[in-house]
Amino acid sequence: MPVLTGIVRNADVQVAIFRGSGVNDTMISVAVGGKIQGWSLVALTPDTASLTRAGTRLALHPDYRGAPFVGGVTALPTAAAN
Repeated sequence: MPVLTGIVRNADVQVAIFRGSGVNDTMISVAVGGKIQGWSLVALTPDTASLTRAGTRLALHPDYRGAPFVGGVTALPTAAAN
């Protein structure tokens, strides 16, 4: 099962970042329309990656456990200010 660790969306790019399943856990970026572990990435929202495989639809939300440290602080998303 793919583990979603992040989502990048802007006017030019829409990719999901997944934790690799290898020894060194390399991160893997997949664009909408791409595949990971037999799953096709069909849509992205700011907090969900939608994948399909053999008629099954899967909605993944980022798993920030083990997120890299940036400036001594774990890089986590911030809530939108109202």
